Amino acid sequence: MVRSLDSPAAISTLYPSAAHDPYIAELITAQETRWIDGRTALLIPNRSTFKLLVPSSTPLHPSFAKYVQPIRTVQLRPNDLDPSFTIYSITNYLNLKSPVSNFNNALELMDAQWSAPSYKPSDVAELLTVWRVTDSKKLGALHPPAFKTYINLFTHVLNTNGEIFLQRDALDTPSWDWQTGDVILQIHQLAIPNDAARGEYKVRVGIYDRVTGERLMIKDSGEDTVSVSSLVIR
Repeated sequence: MVRSLDSPAAISTLYPSAAHDPYIAELITAQETRWIDGRTALLIPNRSTFKLLVPSSTPLHPSFAKYVQPIRTVQLRPNDLDPSFTIYSITNYLNLKSPVSNFNNALELMDAQWSAPSYKPSDVAELLTVWRVTDSKKLGALHPPAFKTYINLFTHVLNTNGEIFLQRDALDTPSWDWQTGDVILQIHQLAIPNDAARGEYKVRVGIYDRVTGERLMIKDSGEDTVSVSSLVIR
């Protein structure tokens, strides 16, 4: 593993939190190491050489396949918690256009797309959001003991009265090690109730500080959420 991680890398894990930094990283490699949960998130850095290590317990979501290239799979003992892991290169296959919204000159929402044009009651809807870090120093307050940012992303699906019908708060590639130029992909999974009414539901996304609850504001708008594609239930 040490030889395989001879360049900066991200490691997929069930617990991608600041507790891993820097202690576990020092045991694995002298190179820069970052953390994600590849089942719902991917980090694409602004650099040409970067690897991704994915154990069998946290496989990559199929939506991320086009952004990575497998290098090799390493087999461990069959009775290990993770009997194998795969090493990928990140190909940076992204065609980013103009941002949808600019949050405090810190983070830009580049895209937001549902995995299907419509869903049925009892389905799990998946919204892929794509973000670009424009200034990591403006993401929010630094919190002890690591004195890092600790933000979260949220998705609100609204009913006809403008009330929250479905909600998902998730960020599975934590902000404490983000760098300017990084691209963050986060999948928001929402379970649709069995009795959900058919129709189109407005959707808004935003960002908040996990510790203080303060939301990041959209530049020059006075708003703290942005509308994205509606959730369609048939």
